[in-house]
Amino acid sequence: MQELDKLKLPTETNNKITTRAEARARGLKQYFTGRPCKHGHVAPRQVVNSTCTACSNERRNKRYYDNHDAEKAYKRDHYVKNREYYAIQAAKRYAENLEARRQANRLYAAKNRESSRERALRWQRENRARYNANMASRRARVRSAQPEWADKQEIAKIYSQAKLAEAVTGLKYHVDHIIPLQGKNVCGLHVPWNLQILEATDNLVKGNRINIGNRNKQE
Repeated sequence: MQELDKLKLPTETNNKITTRAEARARGLKQYFTGRPCKHGHVAPRQVVNSTCTACSNERRNKRYYDNHDAEKAYKRDHYVKNREYYAIQAAKRYAENLEARRQANRLYAAKNRESSRERALRWQRENRARYNANMASRRARVRSAQPEWADKQEIAKIYSQAKLAEAVTGLKYHVDHIIPLQGKNVCGLHVPWNLQILEATDNLVKGNRINIGNRNKQE
């Protein structure tokens, strides 16, 4: 059964011994007999032709390595001839998984603070013009979200408290907008009661969301 441990069996088999006829009746693509194939693999078999999945993997890997250069050349040529198609598909996948990608990036940054900080600083140095433009845009959003009647001294006090927390704890803190300045459905104001002090990792995970109970909701 040593070969079996190296294989990830389909959830339908679960190492349960069954016949090809039973698997076909249940609509499964694979079945498991518990007996070795002629090459000694104890592995699931394909319902369609009784082929051992381990044997199929070995043949596929051999074809790949035997024709590695030709395969790379074919794929490169196909990409060049269909560049526009690949670009459209990539843009579609990016748009469909944008929020998931952002959340994954936030979680990674929260778990890898130092490396994320170094990478961010390096990006700032290498893209100074773009970074300055982003910061200018951020300042403009804050200014437009701050009404004339806002208590500027109270706002400054909150930012000072965040700096004090950093000095005392040695951790990085952010002043976060409870209701984001640029939410999906609602935009908050840059006023004292819409500000909260969060540890930087928590703020990165929160992102452009409103905390509602134990859920993060994008607004």
